[in-house]
Amino acid sequence: MKHLEQLDHSSAGDKRWQLSCLAAQLLAAAPPAIGGLSVRASQGPVLDAWLTNVSKLFADCPVIRLPPHISDERLVGGLDLTETLRNGGPRYTASVLTRADRGLVVIPAADRLDDRKAALIAACIDSGGLSTPKGSSSSWQPARFNVIALDESLPDEDGLAASLSDRLAFRVSLDGVSLRDIAAIDCIPDHAGACDYSDGNLAAITSQDLEALCLLCDRLGIQSQRALILAGQAAQLHAGLNGRSNVIGDDLMAAAQLVLSGRATRLPIEPSHEADSSSEEPPAYTDDEPEPALSESNHSMEKQIERLVQTAQANLPPNLLAALQPTARRSSARAPGKSGIHQNNHQRGARIGVRRGKPERGARLALHATLLAAAPFQRLRRAVATTRASRRQKGLIVLPDDLRIYRRRQKSETLTVFAVDASGSSALHRLAEAKGAVELLLADCYIRRDQVAMIAFRRTSADIVLPPTSAVARARRCLATLPGGGGTPLANAMDTGLQLAQAARLRGAEPYFVLLTDGRANIDRGGNPGRQQAMSDAFQTADMFRKDGLQSLLIDTAPRTSPQAGELARAMQAHYFALPKADANVIRRAVQSFRP
Repeated sequence: MKHLEQLDHSSAGDKRWQLSCLAAQLLAAAPPAIGGLSVRASQGPVLDAWLTNVSKLFADCPVIRLPPHISDERLVGGLDLTETLRNGGPRYTASVLTRADRGLVVIPAADRLDDRKAALIAACIDSGGLSTPKGSSSSWQPARFNVIALDESLPDEDGLAASLSDRLAFRVSLDGVSLRDIAAIDCIPDHAGACDYSDGNLAAITSQDLEALCLLCDRLGIQSQRALILAGQAAQLHAGLNGRSNVIGDDLMAAAQLVLSGRATRLPIEPSHEADSSSEEPPAYTDDEPEPALSESNHSMEKQIERLVQTAQANLPPNLLAALQPTARRSSARAPGKSGIHQNNHQRGARIGVRRGKPERGARLALHATLLAAAPFQRLRRAVATTRASRRQKGLIVLPDDLRIYRRRQKSETLTVFAVDASGSSALHRLAEAKGAVELLLADCYIRRDQVAMIAFRRTSADIVLPPTSAVARARRCLATLPGGGGTPLANAMDTGLQLAQAARLRGAEPYFVLLTDGRANIDRGGNPGRQQAMSDAFQTADMFRKDGLQSLLIDTAPRTSPQAGELARAMQAHYFALPKADANVIRRAVQSFRP
């Protein structure tokens, strides 16, 4: 394999391929405490070639391929309901994780693994084993393994569950790697293929090296202590792989690339030197008292940290660089059908589990879970049965405590209320862009099953020109006849929007309020002209928004940034978006970045 310094002169695909193979080599020589490896890649020949290399590295180890939709009983062991009913007594199935002891667990499509199963695997990694039930007791079974999680999610989708990904040391990506990049490179050395999980001969790492990794974590915004521990272990493994007994700079660079780059939550920031500038001058030393050699050591430390920062930043994926820009607003618009907040419901929604309870008030009986709860106690219940008839009963004896009901979760609707300033000479331009934005959002809402309402305020009143609806045809008819011109009754519009939002909340919907205005109110709540009283009424309503906690967005549509609009947004505790030259697509993106 090429030296790490030579990777800088390689193509992006070549570099990613070599780093992914290096991570696989380190994983093959790592103890189970390292957790494993997360690789982001889509199905194809590149991933197949990488998995072929991995199979060579783990040829002498047990390898278990774990389907993402595996049941809990097969994953961690438990009661086998079919065999229990067939034999008239409890029968248990062994966990597949125990078969991977001192081996490898491969999880295809790991991004589809639900949070519960990811948490069970993470708990097994932490404890190194499982407690398997055996009748009325349980036995401890070792399950020490590393994990390779294949993350096939798109950049805008949720990836691997955080509970599991945080425990996997290495994070690599095969995106952008072509067959040409992997054809001329053999990343598996001749001596590879033996699993060595003995961690007693790891290379030595100094406190200065750990301090450098700790400062790098701080520069990248990594707060997890586990990441620092895993980075130190990765540096030790890299040193041992290259035949060194002590960690050097190249080993720290490898740890920065493979462990810390994928965990960055911000672009590297420069350290603050304010304390150095405000500190007192260093004391003078005489010829008899030589000056301590601390400056050279500090300079060496800073130089090492800068190299690590550059290495980590160069390994950040392009989409992560765009997402971590401090001035960029990350869009939180979700995929169709994923809007709104979750609400627990016994009658409607997707099933998310079971709990103990009676099937009443619309709750439905979970038959499978009920039988699982009752089956282990059948022999004991028959032994203590008081009547002769119950002793001869062939079916299961189910008690009220065995009953289980389904837990369901339903996603609530989202109502976005637009309040558009339709006053003034530039109203035609603002109304045209607002109409376009609402129509674009309505197309999204039709798929997301959300609703949109629109308030136009002009002259002396605020009118609901579009009641809450998701019907595109009805919305277009209402928007086509929307008039403009006159004064700015801002307080009335905010009052009307707050009432619509509170009514939607009573129906179980999640309301959002979007106000398009320049903030220059000149009509008070009573419909009388007067800028001072109109602004006072608007700020009074803004305080009501703050107390209500309504999620709000104020889009400043003034030709130049309006100080009144900014002050009003702060009083409402609303998100502020300056948009002097409104555009329908820009307004749509602004609303989507504010609304989930």
